[in-house]
Amino acid sequence: MISLRRLIIVSLIGLLAILGDSGVGHAYAFDCLSHREARKLISAGKVLPLSRIKRATRGQFGGKIVKAELCDRDQGHVYILTVLARSGKVSRISVDAKTGRRR
Repeated sequence: MISLRRLIIVSLIGLLAILGDSGVGHAYAFDCLSHREARKLISAGKVLPLSRIKRATRGQFGGKIVKAELCDRDQGHVYILTVLARSGKVSRISVDAKTGRRR
């Protein structure tokens, strides 16, 4: 029989996994775009492609970009980059999608 404590812990882990995937409670809770929407903006020249952002920011963050999302923000489009440092620390960095500069 499963103890109540174990049931609560397993339930909390499941809830955290769901919330983590949905972006709820995320510090950068913006309207992020689908791949199709991002491709349209890149093709129209309204934002830089991710490859250019990666080249422009190479070496600035002291780690490896492990995730990138193109999101809509009040001031315009931004790439939200998740960076894994050599130390194991994970950071989220906002980069202007038009200029490639950190916000």
